[in-house]
Amino acid sequence: PILGEEAPAWRKLAKGELADVPDSSWGVLAAGIGALLLIPALIAQPAGASLRNDHPLWFGLIILAFALKLSGLFPAHQSLTDRVFEVTPQRCPRIFALVQEAAAAARLPLPRRIYLAHDSSLAQVDVYRSRGDLLKGRVAELRLGLRHLLILGQDELRALVSHELRHQAHGSALRSALFTLIPRLRQRGQELGRPKLLEIAEELELRLCCLLRNDERESDRASADYDGPTAARMLARVHAFRVAFTDFWNDLDAFILRHPSPPGGPREIERLLTLEPDFPTKLRAAYAEALLYVTLPGASHPELADRLKAIGQPGPAQLDERPTAPAEELLDDEARAFLRRIEQEWVSANREPWQKRQADLSAQAKLLDTPREQYIGGSVEELTSLSNHLWTLRSPAAASPVLEVLHAAKPQDERTGFWVRVARFEQDTPGAEEDLLAYARGNARYRRGLARVAIRRKLAGKDDEAAALWMEYLVAGNVLERDEKERNLLKDDDPILAHAVPAEDLARLKGVCVDYGVIRMAHLSRRRLRHIPTPHEHVVIVKFDVGPDGRYRADFEKHQAAAKEALKAAWSGADGALWVIEDTRMPSLAHRTRSLPGARLHG
Repeated sequence: PILGEEAPAWRKLAKGELADVPDSSWGVLAAGIGALLLIPALIAQPAGASLRNDHPLWFGLIILAFALKLSGLFPAHQSLTDRVFEVTPQRCPRIFALVQEAAAAARLPLPRRIYLAHDSSLAQVDVYRSRGDLLKGRVAELRLGLRHLLILGQDELRALVSHELRHQAHGSALRSALFTLIPRLRQRGQELGRPKLLEIAEELELRLCCLLRNDERESDRASADYDGPTAARMLARVHAFRVAFTDFWNDLDAFILRHPSPPGGPREIERLLTLEPDFPTKLRAAYAEALLYVTLPGASHPELADRLKAIGQPGPAQLDERPTAPAEELLDDEARAFLRRIEQEWVSANREPWQKRQADLSAQAKLLDTPREQYIGGSVEELTSLSNHLWTLRSPAAASPVLEVLHAAKPQDERTGFWVRVARFEQDTPGAEEDLLAYARGNARYRRGLARVAIRRKLAGKDDEAAALWMEYLVAGNVLERDEKERNLLKDDDPILAHAVPAEDLARLKGVCVDYGVIRMAHLSRRRLRHIPTPHEHVVIVKFDVGPDGRYRADFEKHQAAAKEALKAAWSGADGALWVIEDTRMPSLAHRTRSLPGARLHG
């Protein structure tokens, strides 16, 4: 108060409010200072000794540093930033009262800080402000995602807060921290070639996932004890809206075409999406999909069906109706001003690329009304482009005639064959569902057709058939989001195995190496994917000759690029995908590949 808005310098050093530090932390700090003073006095040193690394004062400094870290005075990260809004009785009294009510009902203490966070897609508890909190499992902060104020009612938000507050009672902080160490442990095992470390990482992950899932179920039960049906409705809305919003943000073109400029930030865009006439249909499909997801061994959170079963509550029949008392009504003027600022910053940062994309889509949209007699004689590339634009910007029904023409022109093309069947399926053409199932089962790349049929049967109330199809889809393709991320990202520390490529496929790859003189050496390995058992992925490590400098350098680099493309083309039709990289890009992967038996292709 004396210095006005400017915080004192000694408070800035602590990166937070000193009132947050428990009294016991000051004792830890005092003990460290005492050790620093006592150690040099207790241990005699020769006269004139310098401050070497064996001097007692070094040990005192180490103890002091440990005491400062343990005291909580210096958190691991700064909590108060301009990207979060702190909820206090003065700044946002209604949300503060809701959290206070939930804490009282659960007989749990209030967190030391409560925030609204623009980037929290889910409500979350931040338990890492100090090492003392880590060891005790104490909750230092509660962060509520602004998205939840849009999709939840006030009673559902209270159930969500009860769930998050419950985490502080079972000390999940240490387990969560250990879980974050698993990737590093696995990486070290791969770098050092220690299979035992990899086994430990796998065992630790399996056990921690079980514990973390139990923590989530216990927190769900805590919110259900307060109000079971509301807790079930909260869980259903969070899972279903997550699926619906993820699908929307992954395919934004149709929305951009309807809006020449960003109508607002992400939260405003999602609000407009929920008001569109077809959104209830999309939400019902997203809800059915969320209910079909099953909890896999490597998951740290249970899926929706398991969570509802754990609290003994059925999911709501539908989620189409809007909450009678939306949680966003709890925002006061200052919180709304914070939200407007965050949204405006997003709009300012994204206006130019948005408008550029909108202009491109508007130019493409002029082709959408192409008369049938004009596109029947079009080239394969033109028909493919037109069908893609019609599907994305209008509907599967609009794209169906073009897809039929394209399929007639390219009857052997697998991709066209899949999408023409999906278009028939979306239009409820007789026999289309069975045709899509047969095609998905016979083509490994398009097993997601099983998922489409499973969702349709779930919506029709055929729960057993839908569950069986979904499990078939998972076992066959295993295309969950994290699996796709792993498949699309090649890393230097990825585990690899000896390949088992048939002789005819090997001959084609070797032939390319011989034909392209720029390739000095090439090795082949199989990449082991943690989440995806099949199909296999393979990696070709290429070592090129040292090319000339000067005027011929560009031509040499073109030959290198052509050699990579030729290797990929030679792989067509073989099982699984193929990565082709230079040995200098990923030296660890190259070194380990060369040591595998039978890996040499050329050189």
